[in-house]
Formats: sequence, structure tokens, C-alpha cells
Amino acid sequence: MIERPNVLVWGVGGSNTSITARQVAALGWNLGDADAQFAESVSVRDYNRGPVRRGQLERAEALAILRALPEPWVLKEPQLLSTIDQWLGVLAEFRPLLLWICKPAEQLAETYRRRGAELELPAIRRRIERAEAVYRRWPWAKLRLEAADVARAVELFDLARWRASSSTGPPGA
Repeated sequence: MIERPNVLVWGVGGSNTSITARQVAALGWNLGDADAQFAESVSVRDYNRGPVRRGQLERAEALAILRALPEPWVLKEPQLLSTIDQWLGVLAEFRPLLLWICKPAEQLAETYRRRGAELELPAIRRRIERAEAVYRRWPWAKLRLEAADVARAVELFDLARWRASSSTGPPGA
């Protein structure tokens, strides 16, 4: 039997990373303490917004947070875009597959506008460049998917047809 790797869903906010995390979870990975709205790990997010944001990641604390997640886990936390360098040594124990969801800068700008959050194109491009730089030097397995392909995969699923052919109900029901 092939072991499933832990998965880190990577990308700039608005790139369909929440959908992707949920899709991976539906395939059998654990979302752990992810919130219902964005599929983001609450413990990693809280730690990121506190000590890590201040450059004070404590290895033992960070390891405890990740070890508490049921494996194989799928982890999505957009603040990691800014703090990943602090996490790399901790992530080495888990060697997660980096699943980068890419979306063109112009489409991201439109996503932000629809959400009521204006973000200038140069700032979006800097975030994409940062995501790509981390992807290029990621020391373990990695995979890049286009956000549009993730969205198409969601559209392929016909819930009504599936319900008619299945007696078990949708995954996670």
C-alpha cells in the first residue's frame, strides 16, 4: 500500500486554495482543526498570527501543533506565504507535498475586487513571485495546478446525479 503524504496547499489568497483543500480532504486526507469557512488550520493560523509573525517560532511548539493534526493531513494557511521560511525546519519532519494552486495576477485582482478588498496588481505580483520562489526551492515533492483547472474539476461533479446513484450520500455527510 502506498502511504499518502501530508499535503500543504500553497498559493496566494483567492487562488481556489480553500476548494482545493476540501477536494484533497474528500479524497481521504484530514483537515484536522480547519475552520468551516476557509478550510484553514485554526491552530497553525493562530500561531502564525502570534509568535511566528513576530519572528519567534519555537520549534517545540510548532512541532506540537503539526503533530496534533491527524495524518495524513492537508494543511492550508495563507499566512504561510509570509512565514514559510520559519516553518521549513519544522516541516522537515513531515516532508509534505507542496500543492501550488496558481492563478494569474489579473484574475486574482478581480477576485479581490469581488470580495471588496482592493489590492494593487504590483502587490499581487509580488505575492505570486514569493509563492513561486518557495515552490522552486521546495526540498520535497511538489505539484503545480492551475486554479482554473481546480474550478473545472468542481464543475464536473454533478451532485444530483451522484446522489441518485449512491446510497451513502456525499463524502463527509
